[in-house]
Amino acid sequence: ALAIVSGGSLVFGMIEHIQRLHIDRKPLEATECGRRIAYQSSTHTFAVMTCRQPEPDVDDDLDMNGAEEDDFFKETSHLKVIAAADFRTIECFDLEKYEVGTALLNFKDSIYIIGSGFAVPGEVDAKKGKIRGFRVVDGRGVGQLTEIVVPGAVYALAEFKGDLIALVANEVRRYSVTFNSPDSMSLVLQDSIAGHIQPLKVSVAGDSIVIADMMRSISVVKGFSKGRLGQVAREHACRWMASVEALSQNEFYGCDMHGNLFSSTLPVEESGSTQNGLTEDQSMSTLEASQGQEAAASSQNAPTSPAQEDPPRIPSTLDITGEFHLGDNVNSFRQGSLVRKLDEDANQVVIPKMVFGTCNGSLGVIARTSAQLGSVIEALQDGMRKVVSGVGGFDHAEYRMFRNEM
Repeated sequence: ALAIVSGGSLVFGMIEHIQRLHIDRKPLEATECGRRIAYQSSTHTFAVMTCRQPEPDVDDDLDMNGAEEDDFFKETSHLKVIAAADFRTIECFDLEKYEVGTALLNFKDSIYIIGSGFAVPGEVDAKKGKIRGFRVVDGRGVGQLTEIVVPGAVYALAEFKGDLIALVANEVRRYSVTFNSPDSMSLVLQDSIAGHIQPLKVSVAGDSIVIADMMRSISVVKGFSKGRLGQVAREHACRWMASVEALSQNEFYGCDMHGNLFSSTLPVEESGSTQNGLTEDQSMSTLEASQGQEAAASSQNAPTSPAQEDPPRIPSTLDITGEFHLGDNVNSFRQGSLVRKLDEDANQVVIPKMVFGTCNGSLGVIARTSAQLGSVIEALQDGMRKVVSGVGGFDHAEYRMFRNEM
């Protein structure tokens, strides 16, 4: 199943066995816009972060030329918990004045954790943010478990070995999570890493935490003893990142603001054994690019190695294994497929690994193929280019060529 939050509604879709798409819609309010969405299977609920910007009251006798913008356009943010069965709103939690919801996480499939930042007029960057935890109670209500104040906006949240990873301002923070009672939990800061321009997205797989920075491409952080964090590898190129996803603890996919997809892997000295990662012959593969590669094991059930004592003093350099110009910015990657699971089928030659959604409303698939099939498709693509003219006279090879204008 697929859940998409768009400008004015929630869209729920499911593809049946004969590949027909069934869609249900949950309209939002007239001036409401969806920002984040998460699903919790244990409670069969969706959590949706929305923002609402009411129109000014034209009946008020106010001087629009002399009033400040905030007096007329007061954007409010909300957390809505919606039942998956009938799409009824279980509860709507209103955030504070100037508070903007920026991150949402389904933590351990039992707690919704949200992050926010305060967009105060006159401040260029948010000086304060909050992290809150909520629990759905018997499908009839929502109870708040915790609330802490952080020094900046919370751009992304992720779960890492029972702890919480939060991107706050220019830091990567690790919080320990303790449940004091069924209706109370506490977050304690264990460690943080600074030095980013502005970390925007985070993804976790096994021992690896991959961070997408607004200007400094991606970096890989790992956990060490006593709850510490350490950067083990990064890419030194300048990329304005839009999204990132860790397919395994050694393999990462990203998209930058120029519409480029790329894949990278940890160097051998950092990845350790290649049993659960990539081999040297593996590279990025998409259905459209048709770049062949051998199937690699997923890291969902991969054993994690014990924490090392100290992080490395100098991070290694990530190996770039594939680059492809998509022509659109990816908002989000998600592991999985829109059709039934195909990994168990030994005869399946194309195995979808991830889906992604773009700013222009497109859905894409990143899949693995065998090296043999990849070579055949690539040869077919080269042959088609010789007899089929590109739309608008654009050469296909030139258009799909990776380009970075930074």
